[in-house]
Amino acid sequence: MWPGSDLAVTWPYSLFMAKMASDDLAPNPGYQEQPAASEEQPSKGEAGPGRPGGSAGRGAHTLVNAHDTGGSGAPTDLVVLMSTFPNLEDLGEIAATLVGENLCACVNILRETLSIYRWNDEIVTNKEVLCLIKTSRARQAALVARLTELHPYEVPELITLTPSAVSESYLRWVNEMTQALPDDPAGI
Repeated sequence: MWPGSDLAVTWPYSLFMAKMASDDLAPNPGYQEQPAASEEQPSKGEAGPGRPGGSAGRGAHTLVNAHDTGGSGAPTDLVVLMSTFPNLEDLGEIAATLVGENLCACVNILRETLSIYRWNDEIVTNKEVLCLIKTSRARQAALVARLTELHPYEVPELITLTPSAVSESYLRWVNEMTQALPDDPAGI
């Protein structure tokens, strides 16, 4: 439970680890399979689903400049934080916390990577887990502060990437998912 909240998140480590170790991960609940290519589909350049002049069953996937305000005057910037962790267990717990506290919309956990770096005057080679954390610019400072607090590394890798364009529907979803909780002490 978070202070002043009735929201509780239980992170099932065994389920998380079993899913990460298997290849039978469930598809994203927002996933909609595209129809197979056929002669009836429009050819390149013609109007059709997802193309100008066509009807897209899921709505048009318009790209917007990532720095637009969406007409509201409020910032809707999308930022992506990149970070590495020593293992899946640490990252899984922290990812669930960050999403649960509405500090980010999504954490993509990439499988193990090899990192080579200098630490304490030695060249070190370690296996790490890389993640991409999607949030709004309005929640970035609170996300970085919380991630720094939770991160197991003495010097965590926190790199912010700003995309040049984002699909309008994805940007809207990120902004909805990162609205501050009612009892957010940061008030952001």
